[in-house]
Amino acid sequence: DHIADGPLQAAWGPDDYAAITWNDAPNGRSIALGWMNNWLYAGRLPTSPWKGQMTLPREQLLRQTEQGLRLINKPVPEIDAMILKTAATTEMWLPEVPMPLRDDAGYEVRLLTVGLGDTGLRIKLGSSSEVFVGVSDDRTEFTIDRRGPHADAIARFDRITTASRRHPAAPVTMQILIDRCSVELFGDNGETYMAAHLLPAGAGEKVTATALNGRFSATPFMPK
Repeated sequence: DHIADGPLQAAWGPDDYAAITWNDAPNGRSIALGWMNNWLYAGRLPTSPWKGQMTLPREQLLRQTEQGLRLINKPVPEIDAMILKTAATTEMWLPEVPMPLRDDAGYEVRLLTVGLGDTGLRIKLGSSSEVFVGVSDDRTEFTIDRRGPHADAIARFDRITTASRRHPAAPVTMQILIDRCSVELFGDNGETYMAAHLLPAGAGEKVTATALNGRFSATPFMPK
């Protein structure tokens, strides 16, 4: 839809460059995949243990709203098939309790209850970095904040990225997909999409996620 203030933004995170879609995908789906990097600092990122990665594939849909057609991003359902959904694998992440992440899996994390203040996850990657992903205390914007302490600061990498919520008064939903080197946020049932590269932890160092001002469920996923 044409709007008076110009085109709408499709993604808001710092690292979703040159996303591409495929023609003739099964069932007429539009599936997007982006380069999880940014030319502002791509040449300065460490090359070990690897350099360069893609976002997870996501399905793009058009939804009719009061403001007109809007783009919705959701993880492709094939990822859902990799999530180990059993009572034994699903964890409850409570506020201020650091949870170690497995080396061999990613995690699907969903917001269950919202508390007071900024609500989200603080991800600590050994001594490399500390990142916050979540929603602001006034519930007006989603945030990925990489300004935490770094062993080796990288110019223009250590910054905060925000995305205004379309309906700030509505209840917040967050689906967060994280692993040891990336985070992707699907906010408000896909109305907001953000992706960010994370500096990998050093060899032998742990990666932990801590819930802040809310309760979350977390379930690992991996290729079958």
